[in-house]
Amino acid sequence: MKCGQPMACLAASVGTRPVCSSTTWVIAPRASHYNPGVRRAVIEGPQRRGVGARRSCELVPKGRVVECVTHWEDGRAVGLEVTESDWPIHFMRWVTRLEPDSGGTRITQSLEYAVKFGVIGGYSMAS
Repeated sequence: MKCGQPMACLAASVGTRPVCSSTTWVIAPRASHYNPGVRRAVIEGPQRRGVGARRSCELVPKGRVVECVTHWEDGRAVGLEVTESDWPIHFMRWVTRLEPDSGGTRITQSLEYAVKFGVIGGYSMAS
């Protein structure tokens, strides 16, 4: 990343779900089940798990991204990076973690990204 380019780092607790970590781990890769901005997610290629697995997501209202797994802790954490996108970004990557919490599963996510075109690029992503 070049000096002076906007970059954001975010960390958020997505919340606690009333299911066990193993159940959450099974449904988490199905982005369309938990992210209203994803119309459909499809695994690309023969690899379905672990670092190097890829999926493409058809977005709402339009657009597409391809994501690649960059970090994997079976049943506990998955890191993804956008490798192809219609968005004005230099990069976007995040890690989603699952932890047991009061009879459910706490889901947390940390995200890093840098937009192209400075403030204008950031504004277009929010639209």
